[in-house]
Amino acid sequence: MDRKYIGKRAEPTVEELEFIYSRIGQMSDKAILEEMQDTTFPVRSPGFITRRRREFSTAKKILEIELKKELDPIIVERRKQHFDDMVLIIRLIIKGLDKLSHTQLNGRYEIYEEGSPNKKLNRDQIIAILEGNLSAAYQKHGDWNIDNNLLSHISAEYPAMQDLFGFISKNPTEFIDIIRTLVARKTFKGICPVCKDW
Repeated sequence: MDRKYIGKRAEPTVEELEFIYSRIGQMSDKAILEEMQDTTFPVRSPGFITRRRREFSTAKKILEIELKKELDPIIVERRKQHFDDMVLIIRLIIKGLDKLSHTQLNGRYEIYEEGSPNKKLNRDQIIAILEGNLSAAYQKHGDWNIDNNLLSHISAEYPAMQDLFGFISKNPTEFIDIIRTLVARKTFKGICPVCKDW
């Protein structure tokens, strides 16, 4: 008679799932159970293996669909265009501050401009420029593009940025550093209303 397990012992470990999943394509449920007898895994019933086979089959179908989406040239192009749109908004938000230096001298930050003297700005000036740029971005691209699309992506990586104006007023130079990284990378985590079906 099979031993019954309750609680945590009833749930398979990652190692046990790997053992079972690696054999599902080549072996019957009975053969898998027989091979498991030579391991330290708990004694399992045929129904347990049948359930794992069903889960494996379902997960495989979903992964195949997702992989097709990842490789579909139309979806790839849509994603690229969407991310390019996000980068345009971000560039507008940091306009004039994209070359801000990381060093602070006498309470002022420097912006390096090739062929012209360096501009020096204090923290309040940086905040004012960022807030002005953000307001301009809202006017040009609309609340929906920023609050729903851009913020969905940014806050997936940086939850504190759900309130952009608040984050800018507290951490203006950190905001610029984060945003510059996102612009350079041109890819975004998280899912927004535009890309949720990809």
